[in-house]
Amino acid sequence: MRKIKIGTRKSPLALKQTQIVIELLEEKHGKFDYEIISNKSLGDKLQEVSLKEIGGKGVFVKDIEAGLLTNQIDIAIHSLKDMPFILPEGLVIAAYPPRAAAGDVIVFAKENVTLATLKNGAVVGTSSVRREMQILETRADLTVKDIRGKVETRLEKMQRGDYDAIILAEAGLARMGYLDQLNFQRLDSIPAVGQGILAVEIRSDDSDMLNFLASINDPETQAAAEIEREFLGVLDGNCEVPLAALAQKTADIWELQAFLAKDRESQARRVILTSKKTHELGKKAALELLR
Repeated sequence: MRKIKIGTRKSPLALKQTQIVIELLEEKHGKFDYEIISNKSLGDKLQEVSLKEIGGKGVFVKDIEAGLLTNQIDIAIHSLKDMPFILPEGLVIAAYPPRAAAGDVIVFAKENVTLATLKNGAVVGTSSVRREMQILETRADLTVKDIRGKVETRLEKMQRGDYDAIILAEAGLARMGYLDQLNFQRLDSIPAVGQGILAVEIRSDDSDMLNFLASINDPETQAAAEIEREFLGVLDGNCEVPLAALAQKTADIWELQAFLAKDRESQARRVILTSKKTHELGKKAALELLR
């Protein structure tokens, strides 16, 4: 096997997720020769600018995908929730390792605080319209304020008093080992499409990498990802469209919870569908919400 060049973002979380994938591969194949090539994506460089202004969801993956297309790297490791539905021509997701926790948590600046006891008008940080709408359904009195930056930056902004609480993905906090240090509460909200899932992307004609990565692909995670991304694809979602989806399997039954609104001012709609088959489950949920 040739030396494998692995591309990722430069953030601590992205590098940690890359290490998780490397360890999974070493469990299957033993030690192998690799090089991590990390770069700041456009989304990382412009942390004070809203995602809408700089291109939406794909800003975290475009630069890394360019490295694949120009043969500078062999593998790209992404958070699936950052990936647009349509991949660049010539690229494919080769593996979905087992999913981590899919949900969101609200992290509080102070100890002994819960969502129910958070003061009236408390400032809650999130850059996601989906998260904003769902938290306001629970506590309409809260003040939601935009927040950008890596996990550590967001926590620092909260601790210095800019926010009373912030909403983050549980998976990222768990992977970084931060949960034990924080006062947090799991939310009942529906998460972003693909949240908690890592996606390993390669060139579609790289059969060596495809075979190498097949060993770490988790079929149930792949099925969930495909259901949720089918939902995303029908709706052509990006960061500015308030949508969410979570596919989960219990015994032999798949359940898909989905959420959609036209914008932050409109009434959100929800649907829960169940099926023994994954085929078109995401599409059916999307069409139901568009009716």
